[in-house]
Amino acid sequence: MESEGFDRTDLRLPGRQDDLVRAVAAANPNTVVVVNSGSPVEMPWREDVAAVLLSWFPGQEGGAALGDELLGAVEPGGGCPPPGRPPSPTHR
Repeated sequence: MESEGFDRTDLRLPGRQDDLVRAVAAANPNTVVVVNSGSPVEMPWREDVAAVLLSWFPGQEGGAALGDELLGAVEPGGGCPPPGRPPSPTHR
């Protein structure tokens, strides 16, 4: 849980979210976990999933951007493209 009004007592995800990630990863080892958090969190299941994407606070169009990234429609790497490679559509 995020708040400026109190300090966190630990870095765990709220509730039983770690249990949910473990259960999904057990059913499908190709699971990609999207962590939408503005601060560090523990990821005790990290070695059990295919990938983790830290989205922080993506804003109003975060869902659309995330879908484009996960489906390969855009390159989320940012920065300048390697020499000879055209810029990513996300930079236009």
